Amino acid sequence: ARTALVLSRFLRLHHAIAEAEALDEATLATAIGSGDRDLEAQALIALAGDAFCSGRFEVSYRFDRDAAEILSETGDAEALGRTLHNLGAITTLLRRFDEADEYLVRSESILKRIDDRRGLGWVAFRRGFRSSAIGDLAASERYFVESLELRRVADDRSGLASSLVSLATVHTRRGNFREAALLLADCLQMSRTHGFTLRVVEASERLAHVAF
Repeated sequence: ARTALVLSRFLRLHHAIAEAEALDEATLATAIGSGDRDLEAQALIALAGDAFCSGRFEVSYRFDRDAAEILSETGDAEALGRTLHNLGAITTLLRRFDEADEYLVRSESILKRIDDRRGLGWVAFRRGFRSSAIGDLAASERYFVESLELRRVADDRSGLASSLVSLATVHTRRGNFREAALLLADCLQMSRTHGFTLRVVEASERLAHVAF
């Protein structure tokens, strides 16, 4: 069953969502039938990912919420912290900002306790998006800077590139075009070095439109 989860993740990454979902539903049925609560939580998280990738955010929310309840019982702190982060991301997209903040605060508390720097980088990044969505650009900038620092420590280079682009977006919205251009240039150089093709395209396009 756990091999099926690995395969479904591969399918999801290659946009074969229906096939991934069928595997994950079968894994969930196996987990429930055997009483394997850890596997049940993993299958629910995978199904949440399937729903998220196909734009069914409410469905994704319900799967992740159910997974978080199980993980609270089983005591898997890392998985719980990251699932709470996912719930914060989904509720931000659903514009349920107070709820998103509650999930992200809970996620941050757990991930700090286990010193998960990569996970904390994601939480800070997501809080930056939430702040931007409610128009608090000062807070958004602060959180994106925090995510940069955490991702440098965790050597999360892909995440670092994402943070650079997002921070550049905030600077552009605030009229700080020179700072935005420098951040995009850093992202472009890093993305070329590490083969982050999509980030190369994104950073190049944004850099071309920044006026300073």
